[in-house]
Amino acid sequence: MSHASWPYSGDRIEVRVDLIDASGNATSRTMLVDTGFEDEGIVDQSDASALSIYRAGVYNTGFGRCVGYWFNISIPQIGYQSSMKLYVNPNVLMRVKSIPGGNFQGLVGVKFLRTLKYAGDAHNFSLSI
Repeated sequence: MSHASWPYSGDRIEVRVDLIDASGNATSRTMLVDTGFEDEGIVDQSDASALSIYRAGVYNTGFGRCVGYWFNISIPQIGYQSSMKLYVNPNVLMRVKSIPGGNFQGLVGVKFLRTLKYAGDAHNFSLSI
């Protein structure tokens, strides 16, 4: 399948992303889709430690320090697989996890979305390759 839709979680968009460790084991995460976040995404430090392939660069933002890690990721519903740099930033992650009505374990941003085709309507958000 090359297209999938997800209902909004309240007024937020979520997508399930698999983080794949070096042994090929997938761990599924519910990610907030944030079109205002410029980079690929934010994950928890524990996911970075256990599931990343290797560490990447560090940069400072208005939200604090972002530490990059390379991950193999997939979205099985649409047949998407890629290697992508995701970041650890406890300040951003704390805000994401505190969103009422959501059970978000990280977020994906614009650079992630640009690797896919995405659209939405009043009820659903969709991704395709």
